[in-house]
Order: sequence, then structure tokens, then C-alpha cells
Amino acid sequence: MHPRVQAQRIARAELVIVYPRGQFKGVGDRIPLSDLAGRDVIGISTSGPVGDLLDASLAKLGGRGYREVVTAHTFFVATALVREGVGVKPTTRCASRA
Repeated sequence: MHPRVQAQRIARAELVIVYPRGQFKGVGDRIPLSDLAGRDVIGISTSGPVGDLLDASLAKLGGRGYREVVTAHTFFVATALVREGVGVKPTTRCASRA
């Protein structure tokens, strides 16, 4: 960071999964990250901080574990792809409520 610039955290974002009803059966309020193993995921690795957070968290578990099948650059397109059964979409809680 430039010496004349300062950053201050103002909030924390929670990562959520948008998915077709019934796809994650028998889970409570939280879905373990390991449950993404072997699943088709809609564009996350190139999505900036959210993708970086997911990739870093999965690396701690020993690898990527999911298949990124398509990238959607807007949440609305990603949600339509989820509805059509293309995959699940990791995103922030804030974006999921849009």
C-alpha cells in the first residue's frame, strides 16, 4: 500500500452458497466447505476477493475440490444458472440478498 494511503476494515463478509433446493440435504445452518468437493461451481476463482477467500479456505483443506464449470460476472446471471441446475454459486451474504 502507498505510504500516503491508509485502509481500515469497516465490515466482514460471510461466504454463502446459492444452490437449488434439496441439493445439500441433512445440513443445518452451515454447509461445511468440504461439501463442495466434486460439485460443479459457477465462476468463483476469477471473481476477486470472494474467489480468493474461497480458494484460500479450500487450500487449507488440501486442495480445490470443486469443478468451476462456467463464470458469470453478475450475480443475477449466476442465480439464473443455479436455477437451471448448472451448479452452485459461492458468494457473499450481501450479494446473495440482491
